[in-house]
Amino acid sequence: MKIGTEYKVGLSVIFAIAIVYWGINFMQGNDIFKKERTYFAVYEQINGLVPSNTVSINGFNVGIVKKISFLDDRGSRILVEFSIKNKRIQIPTDSKIRIFSSDLLGSKAVAIIIGESDMLAQVGDTLESDIEEGLAEAVNAQIAPLKNKAEELLVKVTDAVITVENIFDKNAQDNLSESFVKIRESFVAFSNAAKRLDTLVADEKPVIDSILIDFHSVVSNIRANEENLNTFFKNMAAISDSLQKSDLNQAISNASVSLNKLSGMIDNMSEGQGTLGKLMYNDSLYNSLVNTSMQLDSLLNDMQAHPKRYIQFSVFGKKDKQVKLSKKDIKMIQESLKE
Repeated sequence: MKIGTEYKVGLSVIFAIAIVYWGINFMQGNDIFKKERTYFAVYEQINGLVPSNTVSINGFNVGIVKKISFLDDRGSRILVEFSIKNKRIQIPTDSKIRIFSSDLLGSKAVAIIIGESDMLAQVGDTLESDIEEGLAEAVNAQIAPLKNKAEELLVKVTDAVITVENIFDKNAQDNLSESFVKIRESFVAFSNAAKRLDTLVADEKPVIDSILIDFHSVVSNIRANEENLNTFFKNMAAISDSLQKSDLNQAISNASVSLNKLSGMIDNMSEGQGTLGKLMYNDSLYNSLVNTSMQLDSLLNDMQAHPKRYIQFSVFGKKDKQVKLSKKDIKMIQESLKE
């Protein structure tokens, strides 16, 4: 049976199309003749990851990224589908799917960080996603502090320039010149003071020498009498020990008690208590003493003037007629006796 030319052409076209399809998929990393296991990972951003980027484990390519699509309408989450062709590779459920830069140009790839779980991920499972900091991000992170310092330095340079401009301002120059003049005058005054001090020291040199000689003499006397001073200090130490050993505290306590009693007596006198207090604050006792003194004085004067009223005597044994006392005299004597 002969195959017609049409069939040969048709078979050739189909074969060519199959070869082209296989080649295209192969170029994209899809081998239609190998069985694949598909997994998923969800990211907020993929940093330039595209389909057909490689998937590797410890740097060894084991698959490709098959498809990338939005997980929701807002585009906030991106679903990445990738496939593993190696049947021997077992992926635990706690593995991470990390996007990283595969070269210095920033090309992206996917690396599977194998976990330690005993449970294995099933085909179609969604694994934990992760993004490695790229070279640009790392460089930016290193440059950011330098950038901040450069900005601070620029601000300081700007302030310095402004300060220099202010210095070279006419008013500032005048003020600066005036300041230098005052500084020069201060140095001149200081120099004159130093000269006067030198002159004073030169004039008073004999006095200073005399003071130094006297001081040297005092020091020499102290050294010469060092033994006597040591004896004196020893005696003072002995006296101090004696006072310490004596019952000084008891004496001070007794003196304190006596002072407290005396203070109490003075307080009582101040309050008018006791004989002395009454004498100090009670006028009636003082008045009574004055009256008694006056009455006794009057009685003595009367006895001197009229002794016969109080004493009776006779030379010849004859009795004199008894003299009677007046009522006033009797009352005065009775009051005197009461007092």
